[in-house]
Amino acid sequence: MEEKFIKIDPHVHSKGISRCSDVTCEQIIDAKIELGYEGAVLTNHCQEWYYPQEEHKNFVERVIEDFHRGKAYADEKGFRFYLGLEVSL
Repeated sequence: MEEKFIKIDPHVHSKGISRCSDVTCEQIIDAKIELGYEGAVLTNHCQEWYYPQEEHKNFVERVIEDFHRGKAYADEKGFRFYLGLEVSL
């Protein structure tokens, strides 16, 4: 029996959440589809040094909102889109 492998990028960052990114979730999804990927994991930064601690709740809410927007777009395109977080231990 032939195994089915899928091509997923396990670590992408989006603009507006991770300062190192200049692309939106929608742009990430379109680019990955063009490159033949079937999915991606949105792993924006969530380290305690990345934002002021008093902004933690608001920051996490922005991370989740960004993911939901990207997930809705991905679903329209038939693209797998998952939520992760980049943390430092």
